[in-house]
Amino acid sequence: MLKVAKHKPVIHQLEAHPYVLSHIQEVIDIASENGILTSAYAPLAPISSHPTGGPAKPILEKIATRLSKETGKAVDAQQALLLWFRAKKITPVTGSHTASRMKQQAAVQQLPDITAAEVAEVDEAGLKGKFAVPLVVYVLVLTGVWVWLFGSLLP
Repeated sequence: MLKVAKHKPVIHQLEAHPYVLSHIQEVIDIASENGILTSAYAPLAPISSHPTGGPAKPILEKIATRLSKETGKAVDAQQALLLWFRAKKITPVTGSHTASRMKQQAAVQQLPDITAAEVAEVDEAGLKGKFAVPLVVYVLVLTGVWVWLFGSLLP
């Protein structure tokens, strides 16, 4: 696709979090190899939408506890998850209706990175999590990219 594209994409956005990473890792790798950044929508879904938070939640809580002790700042599982995105070099696109939540999300910039072992532990837990990614999302995204690159749905 890049060989015939009128415009090389600079960034692409897809649903990304530990529970869908195994389905999208190849896309992220190809994008990275071609200098295309990845941004994630629904990055906090494993915690905010999963009924129990799934297998990654206890690991994220453990990371948050460690960081709270080390930094003297209150760190929660959502902030630990945002740090996982930073380690994966994926830009999370979050949203909130409350000022306090926005401040918590912004405070992640002041936190240290999580360790490679913690990243691997979250990755491993993500493989165990069940989270449906609707096929229609992939179809809509790919259709939108195709039209943007080529000007129509027809080749």
